[in-house]
Amino acid sequence: MKTTKVILVAMLMALATIGFSQVESKIKTEAPPAQKSALIQLDEALQIPGMRMAIYRQVTPGMVTKTIPYYVVPIKFNHRIYNVAGTYGQWMNFFRIRPLPIKKES
Repeated sequence: MKTTKVILVAMLMALATIGFSQVESKIKTEAPPAQKSALIQLDEALQIPGMRMAIYRQVTPGMVTKTIPYYVVPIKFNHRIYNVAGTYGQWMNFFRIRPLPIKKES
């Protein structure tokens, strides 16, 4: 009777170990989906419809200073990450122009 109990406990431990190892291997092998990214100039980014508002929402003028002459800012837009690059002057010109609000149709 003792040997039967020992064998059952050993089998239970073996099955539990196998079960846990399979769950852990599934977790480790599932990689997150790769995000697409692109490096574009600020002038090119402004040609993309909707990008201007995305930049206004994610970048503030306080982030841009004269000490750094060239800025690259990551912008999330349409499930992609756009690295928008521009000089200090280009960014200041961008922030001087206010976007027009979208009018709601009645």
